[in-house]
Amino acid sequence: MSRNVFIPGDKIDLGVFSRERHLENSWCWINNNRITVFMNSSVAFPVFWEGEEKWLEQKVQAKDSLVLAVETKQEKHIGNLNLESIDWISRSAVGGIMIGDKEEWNQGYATEAEKLLLAHAFGALNLNRIHAHIVAGNAGSVRAAEKAGFQKEGVLREHLFKNNRYHDVIAVGILKQDWEKLSQ
Repeated sequence: MSRNVFIPGDKIDLGVFSRERHLENSWCWINNNRITVFMNSSVAFPVFWEGEEKWLEQKVQAKDSLVLAVETKQEKHIGNLNLESIDWISRSAVGGIMIGDKEEWNQGYATEAEKLLLAHAFGALNLNRIHAHIVAGNAGSVRAAEKAGFQKEGVLREHLFKNNRYHDVIAVGILKQDWEKLSQ
């Protein structure tokens, strides 16, 4: 299937998520504990193929979410990012990203993907606030969020139980006015 770039970037592009190009990678990543170790939601059970297909169908039909594939300029699918729970009245949403291809970690792709998504969220979608939760031990995600302009808003103590222990979760957020200042 041909590639469909939705938002072009410098090192990566955000593409329209497709079953043929992206679903299998996503399914493999969500079932790999080394990749999901820092994911906010606790993935305590395997995700079956049918469940991943159902997830995609729900996202495609939802009016309150946007899911995009993160691809290198060489057309390699390396991750996904999304806006969830878009509140069109309050103009806010929850952001999330997963660089699932471990070979591509620490290359700046997450930061660029977040910046591209923020430009789209605050520009085309006219949202006012994007927030996210990051597991406290995930230094790479914290760094990427800060580089994209997110500010630490608080810590949810022992908010997540995963791998037989409780983890703090860092709440981060960015307002449209903050993004506009950074973008000048």
